[in-house]
Amino acid sequence: NGDNDLSVPDSVQDMVNLNVGAGLFSAGWESYSNTLFKRENWYDYDNATVETAVDAYTGGTITGLPKPYTYDIEVGDYYIANIRETDEYAVVKVVSIDTTSNDDIDKIEFEYKKVN
Repeated sequence: NGDNDLSVPDSVQDMVNLNVGAGLFSAGWESYSNTLFKRENWYDYDNATVETAVDAYTGGTITGLPKPYTYDIEVGDYYIANIRETDEYAVVKVVSIDTTSNDDIDKIEFEYKKVN
């Protein structure tokens, strides 16, 4: 967790921690920059290309509609991100989630690839 850098304009903050305080870890993030995320549980992250990302983002195997936030994520989840409503995409792989009690040191570890 930790404080967001308030000097960074919202228009470039693609992933921002959802937590609002100690003990309120939501295991997710939101976007302040119009980046939208769709969860894809069966994505081939290692062989990600712009074509496979666009297909997954627009295809029928994705859970739900694109949203500017994620929550209740789990290790092994994949998210396809449409960056700031452009034709740029990234793929996010959730690697680990560390939840602790009554403090502000919870964390989500992830890997990502920009595929354009």
